[in-house]
Amino acid sequence: TSGGDQARLWNRVSGVLQHTLAPGGDGPRWARFSPDGRQLVTTGGFHVGLWDVDSGQRRLYLDPGALVSSAGFSPDGVRLVTADFNRSVQMFDAQSGQHLFAPLKHGDDVLAAQFDPSGERLLTHELRRARVWNSRNGQPLTEWIQHSDYIQAAHFSPDGDHVLTVSAETATLWDVRPGQAPNVALRHFQLVPSAKFSRDGRRVVTASGGDVYIMSSSNPAFEAAVWDAR
Repeated sequence: TSGGDQARLWNRVSGVLQHTLAPGGDGPRWARFSPDGRQLVTTGGFHVGLWDVDSGQRRLYLDPGALVSSAGFSPDGVRLVTADFNRSVQMFDAQSGQHLFAPLKHGDDVLAAQFDPSGERLLTHELRRARVWNSRNGQPLTEWIQHSDYIQAAHFSPDGDHVLTVSAETATLWDVRPGQAPNVALRHFQLVPSAKFSRDGRRVVTASGGDVYIMSSSNPAFEAAVWDAR
């Protein structure tokens, strides 16, 4: 958990506080475990810290040179990606802290960056655009995915072949494989604050106006199940 100028590591079974971390900067705004649970990344202002969970000691301090919006590990825990408000995404070696390639430049502040489940692709999004990149060399794999309104969220499907974006009253499915149909818009009558893939990637669930909608990701017409969440 994070709050004030500290992050805290707790035993999830006993609830006992194990370590108190002082990341520095403006205090922690983001804290995420590595996939194996042995490392932790924290961000606060311009600061990114990599911590050893067992000892509570900081292993590395990274300076992306800008206010950080998000940070996360690759699925194998070997790499770390950061997004920032200086219109860039940076890839680091999680052991040495070295840059793996030049920053990925964007046209606006970058709100988030995330790996696909294989670790081979990277999804980034600005206010109104998203893009998929090769996570090994930073080369773009798609054109910019344009939106007319702010992007609230963007997610990979479990197989990494599709991207789901949420913007205003629409959730959109994008097939990011070469030569595939560009998108399918799932339009709603009210704002869509949330949308997710099912674990097997076969369905998409969205929330809008107090209702929950479940759709097939391969044939995205609304299915019979529409739940009132109120």
